[in-house]
Amino acid sequence: LALFLFQMGQLDKSQQIYQILLDQTSDEGEMAGISGQLALIKSDQGKYQDAIAFYEKTLAIFRETPPEDYSHLASSHS
Repeated sequence: LALFLFQMGQLDKSQQIYQILLDQTSDEGEMAGISGQLALIKSDQGKYQDAIAFYEKTLAIFRETPPEDYSHLASSHS
């Protein structure tokens, strides 16, 4: 639903849903994905400092918890 609202330009509603999801999850992978989506929303809203903060949070999560399966990286670097 949040992605659909984002695609329809309903940024505030999409942000509310993503924020609820972020607050409710303890899964690092989900947190990273949701933070990335919130960064996109903030960027589209012109709130670039907020977007940077969410991008940095996403990057920190990826650095702390690398994926178990690196097979997708091989095709992107060959």
